[in-house]
Amino acid sequence: MKIIKRYTKVECVGARFFNDDSYISYEAQIGFAKELWEKESEYSTENSFYYCSNTFKVVDKITEEGKPKFAKRCLEFGYGTVAAIPITYQGKVLGALCLADHQPEKLSAETIYFLEMVAPLIGETFQMFKLELEIARLKQLELVGQMAVSISQEIRNPLTILRSSLEMLSNKSQNKYRDYFELMITEVERIKLIINEFLSFAKENNTLSLANINQIIRSLESFINSQAFKHNVSLYFDLGTTPNIELNKAKIRQLILNLTTNAIEAMPQGGILIVRTYKTDEGVTLLIKDTGAGIPPEILDNIGTPFLTTQPAGTGLGLAVCYSIVSQHNAVMDVKTGKDGTTFIIKFRRHLS
Repeated sequence: MKIIKRYTKVECVGARFFNDDSYISYEAQIGFAKELWEKESEYSTENSFYYCSNTFKVVDKITEEGKPKFAKRCLEFGYGTVAAIPITYQGKVLGALCLADHQPEKLSAETIYFLEMVAPLIGETFQMFKLELEIARLKQLELVGQMAVSISQEIRNPLTILRSSLEMLSNKSQNKYRDYFELMITEVERIKLIINEFLSFAKENNTLSLANINQIIRSLESFINSQAFKHNVSLYFDLGTTPNIELNKAKIRQLILNLTTNAIEAMPQGGILIVRTYKTDEGVTLLIKDTGAGIPPEILDNIGTPFLTTQPAGTGLGLAVCYSIVSQHNAVMDVKTGKDGTTFIIKFRRHLS
Protein backbone atom coordinates (compact mmCIF):
# COMPACT_ATOMS: atom_id res chain seq x y z
CA MET A 1 0.00 0.00 0.00
CA LYS A 2 2.76 2.44 0.94
CA ILE A 3 4.60 1.93 -2.35
CA ILE A 4 1.46 2.51 -4.42
CA LYS A 5 0.59 5.56 -2.34
CA ARG A 6 4.07 6.96 -2.88
CA TYR A 7 3.93 6.32 -6.64
CA THR A 8 0.44 7.71 -7.26
CA LYS A 9 0.71 10.53 -4.67
CA VAL A 10 -2.95 10.06 -3.69
CA GLU A 11 -4.24 10.49 -0.14
CA CYS A 12 -5.94 7.11 0.21
CA VAL A 13 -5.02 3.61 -0.93
CA GLY A 14 -6.70 0.38 0.10
CA ALA A 15 -7.15 -3.21 -1.02
CA ARG A 16 -9.88 -5.73 -0.33
CA PHE A 17 -9.80 -9.44 -1.13
CA PHE A 18 -12.96 -11.53 -1.30
CA ASN A 19 -13.63 -15.24 -1.09
CA ASP A 20 -16.00 -17.06 -3.45
CA ASP A 21 -19.04 -15.96 -1.41
CA SER A 22 -18.08 -12.27 -1.68
CA TYR A 23 -17.09 -12.11 1.99
CA ILE A 24 -14.00 -10.08 2.81
CA SER A 25 -11.08 -12.41 3.50
CA TYR A 26 -8.39 -9.74 3.88
CA GLU A 27 -8.21 -5.96 3.72
CA ALA A 28 -5.75 -3.13 4.32
CA GLN A 29 -5.95 0.61 3.75
CA ILE A 30 -4.13 3.88 4.33
CA GLY A 31 -5.90 7.24 4.58
CA PHE A 32 -9.56 6.34 3.99
CA ALA A 33 -12.09 7.68 6.46
CA LYS A 34 -12.90 4.87 8.89
CA GLU A 35 -16.65 5.43 8.49
CA LEU A 36 -16.36 5.03 4.71
CA TRP A 37 -14.03 2.04 4.61
CA GLU A 38 -15.89 -0.01 7.22
CA LYS A 39 -19.34 0.60 5.73
CA GLU A 40 -18.40 -0.05 2.13
CA SER A 41 -17.79 -3.79 2.36
CA GLU A 42 -20.17 -5.05 -0.30
CA TYR A 43 -18.69 -4.03 -3.63
CA SER A 44 -16.63 -5.74 -6.25
CA THR A 45 -15.48 -4.85 -9.72
CA GLU A 46 -14.54 -6.84 -12.79
CA ASN A 47 -13.46 -3.74 -14.69
CA SER A 48 -11.54 -0.66 -13.68
CA PHE A 49 -13.43 2.53 -13.03
CA TYR A 50 -12.23 6.08 -12.60
CA TYR A 51 -14.49 8.75 -11.15
CA CYS A 52 -13.54 12.41 -11.08
CA SER A 53 -15.82 14.96 -9.40
CA ASN A 54 -19.09 14.99 -11.37
CA THR A 55 -17.54 13.62 -14.55
CA PHE A 56 -17.38 9.85 -14.83
CA LYS A 57 -14.47 8.85 -17.04
CA VAL A 58 -14.66 5.43 -18.67
CA VAL A 59 -11.39 3.55 -18.35
CA ASP A 60 -12.70 0.10 -19.23
CA LYS A 61 -16.23 -1.13 -19.98
CA ILE A 62 -18.12 0.35 -17.03
CA THR A 63 -20.79 2.88 -17.99
CA GLU A 64 -22.37 5.80 -16.14
CA GLU A 65 -25.30 3.56 -15.17
CA GLY A 66 -22.85 1.06 -13.68
CA LYS A 67 -21.18 3.62 -11.42
CA PRO A 68 -20.18 1.61 -8.31
CA LYS A 69 -21.70 2.46 -4.95
CA PHE A 70 -18.16 2.87 -3.61
CA ALA A 71 -17.59 5.87 -5.91
CA LYS A 72 -20.86 7.47 -4.85
CA ARG A 73 -19.99 7.07 -1.18
CA CYS A 74 -16.53 8.57 -1.74
CA LEU A 75 -18.15 11.63 -3.33
CA GLU A 76 -20.28 12.04 -0.20
CA PHE A 77 -17.07 12.16 1.84
CA GLY A 78 -15.65 14.90 -0.36
CA TYR A 79 -13.24 12.92 -2.51
CA GLY A 80 -12.75 14.46 -5.95
CA THR A 81 -10.95 11.47 -7.48
CA VAL A 82 -11.89 7.83 -7.00
CA ALA A 83 -10.51 4.78 -8.76
CA ALA A 84 -10.75 1.02 -8.34
CA ILE A 85 -8.65 -1.61 -10.08
CA PRO A 86 -9.59 -5.32 -10.07
CA ILE A 87 -6.94 -7.52 -8.45
CA THR A 88 -6.76 -10.74 -10.43
CA TYR A 89 -4.96 -14.07 -10.38
CA GLN A 90 -5.01 -16.38 -13.40
CA GLY A 91 -7.98 -14.50 -14.80
CA LYS A 92 -10.05 -14.65 -11.60
CA VAL A 93 -10.99 -11.46 -9.73
CA LEU A 94 -9.77 -11.71 -6.12
CA GLY A 95 -10.59 -8.20 -4.98
CA ALA A 96 -10.05 -4.54 -5.74
CA LEU A 97 -7.34 -1.92 -5.32
CA CYS A 98 -9.01 1.38 -4.33
CA LEU A 99 -7.58 4.87 -4.55
CA ALA A 100 -9.08 8.25 -3.62
CA ASP A 101 -8.04 11.86 -3.25
CA HIS A 102 -9.87 15.09 -2.43
CA GLN A 103 -8.23 16.81 -5.42
CA PRO A 104 -10.01 16.36 -8.78
CA GLU A 105 -8.14 14.70 -11.67
CA LYS A 106 -5.42 13.43 -9.37
CA LEU A 107 -4.92 10.27 -11.42
CA SER A 108 -4.18 10.09 -15.12
CA ALA A 109 -5.41 7.34 -17.43
CA GLU A 110 -1.78 6.27 -17.85
CA THR A 111 -1.49 5.75 -14.09
CA ILE A 112 -4.67 3.67 -14.09
CA TYR A 113 -3.34 1.50 -16.90
CA PHE A 114 -0.06 1.04 -15.01
CA LEU A 115 -1.95 -0.03 -11.89
CA GLU A 116 -3.88 -2.51 -14.02
CA MET A 117 -0.55 -4.08 -14.93
CA VAL A 118 0.55 -4.16 -11.29
CA ALA A 119 -2.73 -5.57 -9.93
CA PRO A 120 -2.16 -9.17 -11.16
CA LEU A 121 1.22 -9.14 -9.39
CA ILE A 122 -0.56 -8.13 -6.17
CA GLY A 123 -2.98 -11.01 -6.72
CA GLU A 124 -0.17 -13.49 -7.25
CA THR A 125 1.64 -12.25 -4.12
CA PHE A 126 -1.56 -12.59 -2.10
CA GLN A 127 -2.09 -16.17 -3.32
CA MET A 128 1.48 -17.07 -2.37
CA PHE A 129 0.94 -15.53 1.07
CA LYS A 130 -2.21 -17.63 1.59
CA LEU A 131 -0.36 -20.75 0.46
CA GLU A 132 2.50 -20.13 2.90
CA LEU A 133 0.01 -19.72 5.77
CA GLU A 134 -1.72 -22.96 4.80
CA ILE A 135 1.57 -24.87 4.65
CA ALA A 136 2.59 -23.54 8.09
CA ARG A 137 -0.79 -24.52 9.56
CA LEU A 138 -0.59 -28.04 8.10
CA LYS A 139 2.90 -28.46 9.54
CA GLN A 140 1.52 -27.55 12.96
CA LEU A 141 -1.24 -30.14 12.60
CA GLU A 142 1.29 -32.76 11.55
CA LEU A 143 3.42 -32.00 14.62
CA VAL A 144 0.40 -32.31 16.92
CA GLY A 145 -0.42 -35.67 15.30
CA GLN A 146 3.09 -36.95 15.95
CA MET A 147 2.86 -35.83 19.57
CA ALA A 148 -0.49 -37.56 19.94
CA VAL A 149 0.88 -40.91 18.83
CA SER A 150 3.83 -40.74 21.19
CA ILE A 151 2.10 -39.66 24.41
CA SER A 152 -1.59 -40.62 24.27
CA GLN A 153 -1.33 -44.30 25.15
CA GLU A 154 1.19 -43.55 27.91
CA ILE A 155 -1.30 -41.22 29.59
CA ARG A 156 -4.64 -42.93 28.95
CA ASN A 157 -3.94 -46.13 30.89
CA PRO A 158 -2.87 -44.39 34.14
CA LEU A 159 -5.86 -42.06 33.84
CA THR A 160 -8.24 -44.99 33.64
CA ILE A 161 -6.79 -46.44 36.85
CA LEU A 162 -6.89 -43.02 38.53
CA ARG A 163 -10.53 -42.46 37.62
CA SER A 164 -11.60 -45.88 38.86
CA SER A 165 -9.78 -45.31 42.15
CA LEU A 166 -11.37 -41.91 42.63
CA GLU A 167 -14.85 -43.31 42.00
CA MET A 168 -14.26 -46.07 44.54
CA LEU A 169 -13.01 -43.62 47.16
CA SER A 170 -15.87 -41.25 46.43
CA ASN A 171 -18.43 -44.00 47.08
CA LYS A 172 -16.75 -44.93 50.36
CA SER A 173 -16.01 -41.43 51.60
CA GLN A 174 -18.05 -39.26 53.89
CA ASN A 175 -20.25 -36.60 52.35
CA LYS A 176 -17.87 -33.76 53.23
CA TYR A 177 -15.17 -35.21 50.91
CA ARG A 178 -17.41 -36.35 48.09
CA ASP A 179 -17.43 -32.96 46.34
CA TYR A 180 -13.63 -33.02 46.16
CA PHE A 181 -13.59 -36.48 44.62
CA GLU A 182 -16.23 -35.49 42.07
CA LEU A 183 -14.18 -32.44 41.15
CA MET A 184 -11.11 -34.60 40.60
CA ILE A 185 -13.13 -37.06 38.49
CA THR A 186 -14.39 -34.14 36.36
CA GLU A 187 -10.83 -32.93 35.77
CA VAL A 188 -9.70 -36.44 34.84
CA GLU A 189 -12.49 -36.53 32.25
CA ARG A 190 -11.27 -33.19 30.91
CA ILE A 191 -7.76 -34.62 30.48
CA LYS A 192 -9.24 -37.60 28.63
CA LEU A 193 -11.13 -35.18 26.35
CA ILE A 194 -7.90 -33.39 25.47
CA ILE A 195 -6.22 -36.72 24.72
CA ASN A 196 -9.11 -37.79 22.47
CA GLU A 197 -8.80 -34.54 20.53
CA PHE A 198 -5.06 -35.17 20.25
CA LEU A 199 -5.84 -38.58 18.76
CA SER A 200 -8.04 -36.96 16.12
CA PHE A 201 -4.87 -35.70 14.49
CA ALA A 202 -3.20 -39.10 14.59
CA LYS A 203 -6.03 -41.14 13.05
CA GLU A 204 -5.08 -41.52 9.42
CA ASN A 205 -8.10 -43.57 8.42
CA ASN A 206 -9.81 -41.38 5.86
CA THR A 207 -11.97 -43.90 4.02
CA LEU A 208 -14.42 -41.99 1.86
CA SER A 209 -17.70 -43.19 0.47
CA LEU A 210 -20.66 -41.59 -1.26
CA ALA A 211 -22.89 -40.01 1.36
CA ASN A 212 -25.38 -37.20 1.73
CA ILE A 213 -24.39 -34.47 4.15
CA ASN A 214 -28.04 -33.74 4.97
CA GLN A 215 -28.49 -37.28 6.31
CA ILE A 216 -25.44 -36.82 8.55
CA ILE A 217 -26.84 -33.55 9.87
CA ARG A 218 -30.26 -35.10 10.53
CA SER A 219 -28.62 -37.89 12.54
CA LEU A 220 -27.16 -35.19 14.82
CA GLU A 221 -30.24 -32.95 14.88
CA SER A 222 -31.60 -34.13 18.25
CA PHE A 223 -28.25 -33.77 20.01
CA ILE A 224 -27.51 -30.30 18.59
CA ASN A 225 -31.07 -29.23 19.43
CA SER A 226 -30.70 -30.35 23.06
CA GLN A 227 -27.40 -28.48 23.42
CA ALA A 228 -28.91 -25.34 21.91
CA PHE A 229 -31.95 -25.57 24.21
CA LYS A 230 -29.71 -25.76 27.30
CA HIS A 231 -28.01 -22.50 26.30
CA ASN A 232 -31.17 -20.63 25.24
CA VAL A 233 -30.14 -20.74 21.58
CA SER A 234 -32.74 -20.93 18.81
CA LEU A 235 -31.72 -23.52 16.22
CA TYR A 236 -32.73 -23.45 12.54
CA PHE A 237 -31.93 -26.07 9.92
CA ASP A 238 -32.12 -24.97 6.30
CA LEU A 239 -31.12 -28.07 4.36
CA GLY A 240 -31.33 -27.71 0.61
CA THR A 241 -31.37 -30.52 -1.92
CA THR A 242 -27.80 -31.78 -2.14
CA PRO A 243 -26.16 -34.56 -4.17
CA ASN A 244 -24.20 -37.42 -2.66
CA ILE A 245 -20.49 -36.64 -2.40
CA GLU A 246 -17.43 -38.49 -1.12
CA LEU A 247 -17.27 -38.13 2.66
CA ASN A 248 -15.91 -39.80 5.75
CA LYS A 249 -19.12 -39.90 7.79
CA ALA A 250 -17.46 -40.14 11.20
CA LYS A 251 -15.18 -37.18 10.56
CA ILE A 252 -17.95 -35.05 9.05
CA ARG A 253 -20.04 -35.73 12.17
CA GLN A 254 -17.12 -34.54 14.28
CA LEU A 255 -16.70 -31.46 12.07
CA ILE A 256 -20.37 -30.50 12.43
CA LEU A 257 -20.42 -31.14 16.19
CA ASN A 258 -17.25 -29.11 16.76
CA LEU A 259 -18.53 -26.13 14.75
CA THR A 260 -22.04 -26.13 16.25
CA THR A 261 -20.63 -26.53 19.78
CA ASN A 262 -18.30 -23.58 19.20
CA ALA A 263 -21.20 -21.54 17.84
CA ILE A 264 -23.40 -22.28 20.87
CA GLU A 265 -20.56 -21.43 23.27
CA ALA A 266 -20.08 -18.13 21.43
CA MET A 267 -23.60 -17.10 22.51
CA PRO A 268 -23.58 -17.30 26.35
CA GLN A 269 -26.60 -14.99 26.52
CA GLY A 270 -28.52 -16.94 23.90
CA GLY A 271 -28.94 -16.26 20.21
CA ILE A 272 -29.61 -17.92 16.88
CA LEU A 273 -27.75 -20.83 15.29
CA ILE A 274 -28.32 -21.60 11.61
CA VAL A 275 -27.15 -24.79 9.88
CA ARG A 276 -27.58 -24.54 6.12
CA THR A 277 -26.62 -26.67 3.14
CA TYR A 278 -26.98 -25.97 -0.56
CA LYS A 279 -25.84 -27.30 -3.90
CA THR A 280 -23.24 -25.49 -5.98
CA ASP A 281 -21.75 -26.09 -9.42
CA GLU A 282 -18.66 -27.59 -7.77
CA GLY A 283 -20.42 -29.68 -5.13
CA VAL A 284 -21.99 -28.91 -1.75
CA THR A 285 -21.62 -26.03 0.72
CA LEU A 286 -22.18 -26.32 4.47
CA LEU A 287 -22.79 -23.06 6.35
CA ILE A 288 -22.90 -22.71 10.13
CA LYS A 289 -23.79 -19.26 11.44
CA ASP A 290 -24.16 -17.83 14.95
CA THR A 291 -25.19 -14.42 16.28
CA GLY A 292 -22.44 -14.13 18.88
CA ALA A 293 -20.01 -11.24 19.39
CA GLY A 294 -17.66 -12.39 16.61
CA ILE A 295 -14.06 -13.56 16.66
CA PRO A 296 -11.46 -11.00 17.89
CA PRO A 297 -9.03 -9.89 15.14
CA GLU A 298 -6.00 -11.21 17.03
CA ILE A 299 -7.65 -14.66 17.16
CA LEU A 300 -8.96 -14.53 13.58
CA ASP A 301 -5.44 -14.06 12.19
CA ASN A 302 -4.38 -17.36 13.80
CA ILE A 303 -7.63 -19.29 13.68
CA GLY A 304 -7.14 -23.05 13.50
CA THR A 305 -3.83 -22.92 15.35
CA PRO A 306 -3.63 -25.76 17.90
CA PHE A 307 -4.17 -24.71 21.56
CA LEU A 308 -5.51 -21.27 20.60
CA THR A 309 -8.84 -20.67 22.36
CA THR A 310 -10.96 -17.92 23.92
CA GLN A 311 -12.97 -20.35 26.07
CA PRO A 312 -11.82 -20.75 29.71
CA ALA A 313 -12.44 -24.52 29.55
CA GLY A 314 -11.44 -24.91 25.90
CA THR A 315 -8.56 -27.07 24.68
CA GLY A 316 -7.82 -25.02 21.58
CA LEU A 317 -7.92 -28.16 19.46
CA GLY A 318 -11.53 -28.18 18.20
CA LEU A 319 -11.05 -25.80 15.27
CA ALA A 320 -7.64 -27.26 14.48
CA VAL A 321 -9.36 -30.66 14.14
CA CYS A 322 -11.98 -29.05 11.88
CA TYR A 323 -9.34 -27.63 9.56
CA SER A 324 -7.63 -31.01 9.47
CA ILE A 325 -10.90 -32.76 8.51
CA VAL A 326 -11.65 -30.16 5.84
CA SER A 327 -8.15 -30.60 4.39
CA GLN A 328 -8.54 -34.40 4.31
CA HIS A 329 -11.68 -33.93 2.20
CA ASN A 330 -9.88 -31.55 -0.18
CA ALA A 331 -12.48 -28.96 0.83
CA VAL A 332 -12.15 -25.28 1.76
CA MET A 333 -13.33 -23.56 4.94
CA ASP A 334 -13.82 -19.79 5.04
CA VAL A 335 -14.75 -17.61 8.00
CA LYS A 336 -16.82 -14.43 8.04
CA THR A 337 -17.01 -12.67 11.39
CA GLY A 338 -18.14 -9.36 12.81
CA LYS A 339 -20.13 -7.81 15.62
CA ASP A 340 -23.28 -9.56 14.36
CA GLY A 341 -21.81 -13.05 14.58
CA THR A 342 -19.61 -15.59 12.84
CA THR A 343 -20.21 -17.79 9.80
CA PHE A 344 -18.15 -20.83 8.83
CA ILE A 345 -18.52 -21.82 5.17
CA ILE A 346 -17.22 -25.24 4.11
CA LYS A 347 -17.17 -26.06 0.39
CA PHE A 348 -16.99 -29.70 -0.62
CA ARG A 349 -16.22 -30.76 -4.16
CA ARG A 350 -18.47 -33.23 -5.93
CA HIS A 351 -15.46 -35.22 -7.10
CA LEU A 352 -12.17 -35.27 -5.20
CA SER A 353 -9.06 -34.86 -7.33
